[in-house]
Amino acid sequence: MAAGVDLEPSCVSLTFTRPGDRAWVRVESAAVWAEVTLNGHGVGTHLGAWTPFTFELTPWLRDSNHLEVRCEWRDHVTNGFLPRLGMRWVGARGVRILTHPPEIRPPARQRSQVRGTHLLVDGTPLRVRGVLHWGYYPERGGPWPDEALIREEIATLRGMGFNLIKFCLWIPPERYLDLCDEMGMLVWQEYPVWDAPLDDPRIVSEYEEFFRFDGPHPCVILRTLTCENDRIDPSVAHTLIETARRMIPGCVVLDNSSWLCAERIGDFHDEHVYLNPMQWRYYPSRVRHKLTKPLLLGESMCVDSPPEGPHRTALEVRKFQIQTLSRDLPGAGYVVTALRDTPTFRGGLLTEDGRWKHQASEWAWHREPLEAPREIPDCAGFLIGPRKGEWKCPEVQWWSPVIECTDERLPQDLIQEECAFGLLSGRVLANCEGTNVLVWMVDYHSGSPTRHPMVACCRTMGTRRVVSAFRHDTHVGRRLWEILVSTAWDAPEIGPLVGDAVVLETWELSLDGRTWFRVRCDTPLVNRGANVFEGCGLFRAAFDYPGGEWILRCESVADWYEIAIDGSVVGEAGNRTGTWDGTRYVPRSFPVDLAPGRHEIVVHVRDWTAAGCMVGPVYFTRDLSLRVF
Repeated sequence: MAAGVDLEPSCVSLTFTRPGDRAWVRVESAAVWAEVTLNGHGVGTHLGAWTPFTFELTPWLRDSNHLEVRCEWRDHVTNGFLPRLGMRWVGARGVRILTHPPEIRPPARQRSQVRGTHLLVDGTPLRVRGVLHWGYYPERGGPWPDEALIREEIATLRGMGFNLIKFCLWIPPERYLDLCDEMGMLVWQEYPVWDAPLDDPRIVSEYEEFFRFDGPHPCVILRTLTCENDRIDPSVAHTLIETARRMIPGCVVLDNSSWLCAERIGDFHDEHVYLNPMQWRYYPSRVRHKLTKPLLLGESMCVDSPPEGPHRTALEVRKFQIQTLSRDLPGAGYVVTALRDTPTFRGGLLTEDGRWKHQASEWAWHREPLEAPREIPDCAGFLIGPRKGEWKCPEVQWWSPVIECTDERLPQDLIQEECAFGLLSGRVLANCEGTNVLVWMVDYHSGSPTRHPMVACCRTMGTRRVVSAFRHDTHVGRRLWEILVSTAWDAPEIGPLVGDAVVLETWELSLDGRTWFRVRCDTPLVNRGANVFEGCGLFRAAFDYPGGEWILRCESVADWYEIAIDGSVVGEAGNRTGTWDGTRYVPRSFPVDLAPGRHEIVVHVRDWTAAGCMVGPVYFTRDLSLRVF
């Protein structure tokens, strides 16, 4: 077996004497393309890394026999997610000679069913409390945990209050499913096709292998054909769903685990919700009126923490999100992302080298009935935002609430404890070169740390100035502000603060093209959720333009948007019909040349990630490097 980019072919050889009149070879799995030969004769080939296959050997049997299973790496649609994590392997496992073909086990009686917006298991409503499992075992060279490790994972997760494991984009060894049956852990099986074409009817035979493999296990209560996939042929999806229902009568299945706008056929709704606590509080009202089936958040509650900590804030964020969902959408289930860190992901319950970040006792709250969440206060005063004269303050996704203070006089423990709650505005500072940055937020989501300035001190033309991207309208925020303005921090001179921006602060929003209401270009917190919706909307604003060539800067506008000024389209960003792009957190600049005077801008937007639209800033400028608007 090998892991790497350039993988050499692998060959498993087996010498055996004739076992009887007839014989078969059984291969537990073989990655990715396998050819079986016996005594130099081709017996059969198999494509797909995950499931067992069997060939009869009888026509080529001799008294003494030499069997080979040759394997090669192939880029294949069902390779799943592990190759994206740098884990590839070639080779065959579990090669056995049999004197009878293996028994085909019938599907188990299905324990799950759907009744309206509720998921039932064994006839009783169930809230899925799941964890996402990618099958990442770097120390084993592939997705092959031994029995002791499987038992430890199941027992520890049950001790933390989880009732389900979502095998995401891999097929676990059958022993893992056996132990889930034995130890009372439910399973959501997501088949290993991620953002890859699911449009070839020949794929049906491979899915039939998947269904035969997991169908006999009563622990498997949910199935999804693919993940976050815009490239699904509707006819192929329909065939696969019908095949699953035929082979596993009564199974609960969905075509695409992604977002509400991306599902086409299936038994439940699925959303991948990656939001910070400030955004999360508005999520339930966004989807409540759209639900006709059970809602399961197939990926959610991703909060990063570095291997050596701190881990407490990540746990508190997950606690808040789980309890808020329980209170506001009582029937909704969720899957926490994810079980284990990888080289480019730090949101695991385990570190990359396999150490648990929390004791099971720290998850004691994670039992039914779940308690009410802590409250995040509504906006009750000034928050930094995209306004004329303000320090530039982009939005960030806030994956990793890890705080670094540069001065021991700052209350680091307090800031760390409240950075995702009473201090969270959703924004950071930009263009802080030359200032004394007092507080940094360190984001570990990409695997390596990215540092965002949160509080900076400086002098401008001799005047001392403290700038903060935290909230200061809450009790803890006011307490922090008192410390910031009353302490004699080092304040380097940075010269005059000059801003040239025409900031588009006030907008009107319509979700139907007829009724309009006023919103700020700002976060959901400032707008009390008014700019959080699923689907399409229109924003419009009037503005006075100085004339000439300027840059229209758009940040955190929507997942897709199209901009028109005075009826003429000036730019577009994102994916108009699909879901892959990442536009919302990618700043865009559009050149504009208008006559001086009054103009109207209309922005057609589409949202599927639930983070809110027209958060901004959106402004005209000639110089993006200026510190203030």
